[in-house]
Amino acid sequence: GIRNIEFKTIGGKEPKLRAQAQKLRDFIISIYTESGNRKIIASIDELAAREGRPYKKVRADVGEDLETLLKVRYNFEIQAEGTGKRERPIKKVIRTMIFDTEPEISNRCIVATLSQSFIDGLYAYGSTHWLMHYPDALYKTNDQYFPNAFFIGRFLCEQWRQHAGRILRVSSIYPEHTPKIPTREQLAKMQRPSVYREVMARFSANMDELARCGLLDAVFLDDKDPDKPPTGWKYCNKGGAPLTDPDRREGLYKLETWQNYYIKYQLKDVPVTLTKAEERQLMKQAKEDFKANYGLPLRDKESKEIINRKYEELKAAAIAEKEAAQKALRK
Repeated sequence: GIRNIEFKTIGGKEPKLRAQAQKLRDFIISIYTESGNRKIIASIDELAAREGRPYKKVRADVGEDLETLLKVRYNFEIQAEGTGKRERPIKKVIRTMIFDTEPEISNRCIVATLSQSFIDGLYAYGSTHWLMHYPDALYKTNDQYFPNAFFIGRFLCEQWRQHAGRILRVSSIYPEHTPKIPTREQLAKMQRPSVYREVMARFSANMDELARCGLLDAVFLDDKDPDKPPTGWKYCNKGGAPLTDPDRREGLYKLETWQNYYIKYQLKDVPVTLTKAEERQLMKQAKEDFKANYGLPLRDKESKEIINRKYEELKAAAIAEKEAAQKALRK
């Protein structure tokens, strides 16, 4: 039988789609997760409303981006157990496309059928971001003037889902999730580049765009001037404390120092939730608590009700703890 499935794109990394194509793919996948039907009918009007752009512009982009998505190939690996005790696991790599057939556009809607193998890969990889619903505000980034904002925001949402109130190291964002900011290698090929202008200033501008479009909540006060309007993110050290003045000055021109900075951020209007792993751990804890107090079998209905009540108590306490940690990060 199948023991493990690892879903990955060819080359081991997600393909570098432009922001509009990635938004379209996320939009299509979100419709599938809501309906559970491989046949997708995606309203272009709804996509335009999410992006806050005119229908005609979104319709023009959809045609180009569907052609791009049709060319993307993905890999996922199935590792099956051998039939004998000494047999090694059998690995099989399946290549798949997103769609079974070429999508059509009819009555201002995209009509398409997702391939079953792609869906299998989605669920195999669903513990991270593929089946995740992204906030509508993320679709409203201005990709013409801030071409990195969507990719940064998408990564921040993924991290938030796993660790509410997250502090992230800058090197976890740049350059992996900033495709339009020059990398160290690209800077080396430029003639006397301004590292601050090419990297740090662009990064800050794209982060500010996430606050402008409503993804980040403006709750952080300026460390030097508390009278300034609050922002949706700020630089800090690993523990969330303000940077020292020497670090700030050095990070203006030294890429290595800047990459070792951390940022803390606050998503707007996102309820605190627990990860699947955290929920499983709480259920395990509830069962252990039941055994310690009652020492009875776990099979009867009354036992299960007691365990579930304990689980809900533990879950409420865990969410309250996360909410408290989240509020502490805003200071």
